[in-house]
Amino acid sequence: MFSIEGRFINHDSEERGRVEINTGTGLIEKVTSATGQADLVLGDELVFPGFGDIHVHAREDTSGEQMYKEDFQTMSKAALHGGVTFVADMPNNPVPPVDDSSYEAKQKLVQSALVKTVLYAGIGPSTKPLSTRVPYKVFMGPSVGDLFFESFEQLESVIAKYNGCEISFHCENPEMISERQRPPEAEISAIEFALYLIKKYELQGKICHCSTSEGVKLVAKSKEKGIHVTCEVTPHHLYFDQASLQVNPPLRTSQDRLALVEALRDGTIDYLATD
Repeated sequence: MFSIEGRFINHDSEERGRVEINTGTGLIEKVTSATGQADLVLGDELVFPGFGDIHVHAREDTSGEQMYKEDFQTMSKAALHGGVTFVADMPNNPVPPVDDSSYEAKQKLVQSALVKTVLYAGIGPSTKPLSTRVPYKVFMGPSVGDLFFESFEQLESVIAKYNGCEISFHCENPEMISERQRPPEAEISAIEFALYLIKKYELQGKICHCSTSEGVKLVAKSKEKGIHVTCEVTPHHLYFDQASLQVNPPLRTSQDRLALVEALRDGTIDYLATD
């Protein structure tokens, strides 16, 4: 048995405590009050329970075409190494989970994961809700395969069938982007339209990887009006700006980056998600 004491942070409390870990299994056997006699006594360091990452791309599907990038085994090993014990995997695969049979087929592959893994189902131009309640992801602009829309009008005609569902939005206006150009206005206008859909169709909505200060302001205003929306930011959009790297959504200006940091501080942004 190996014991650790420190400042334990839970969702509703912060206190000094002690955990006893079975060195054979690696599992926590007991959580008690601190005694000062542990094998490892920490000072001001914070000790958290396992984190969740609600936006990952494990890249494994029944085709196996993109497993050279990642699979459920390597993804979950990396997750555990970083203290993450729950993930939610996105559906933009060559063979996306968009109906009961394709979703069940991908679920069988998840059995190789070492952490709890929930699958998003994809929404495309010809899809409809699954027979069981699952979270959904919609790519408003071009992505992997056919899971994207050519216009906002086409998107709304499909979203109307998903009334009341849990839907995460990758916000890019398909009429304002190209392979090389993804301007901030494309994200801002798409967030505005996603918020309209969330309100009209009573969705449990989430804006994925917000990268613009104006987009964050739109989310904040919607929350003030009681619209059921949450928002993600990635670590790289918090730490880097457009002078650093090329990613999608693009890194923005230093002003955007600082606005994202402040929105995370004040609670407008709900989640850190690695994407």
